[in-house]
Amino acid sequence: MTSSHLIPKGKLITCVLPKGKAKGVMEQLNKIGQTRINLAFVRGFDIHDQAPQGRLPDQVEKEILTVVCSTQEEAEEVFDFVYEKGELDRLGGGLMYMSSIAGTTAYLLPQDVVEAAE
Repeated sequence: MTSSHLIPKGKLITCVLPKGKAKGVMEQLNKIGQTRINLAFVRGFDIHDQAPQGRLPDQVEKEILTVVCSTQEEAEEVFDFVYEKGELDRLGGGLMYMSSIAGTTAYLLPQDVVEAAE
């Protein structure tokens, strides 16, 4: 890997969504040209999940969607896009935050894979 593949600064958008939401958002992000997207599955609960009296809520599956952006401007656009498409404005819709990262690498496919896809 050459230094031209290194991105010295960037932003990481992390979004916690209810089970079944992240894949659709990920596909929509890819359609608008985003390629540095990750999806992971976790268990947890939020304050709006139903809980038995005097106990914590049962853990349910959640999805973690992360997107790496190269610039602040790109990150702002992606953040707004994910907020809208992920329907985070709804009660229990999830949470999202953006953080700075010291550096990242470009996600590149080998040339023969790119040619095979064309």
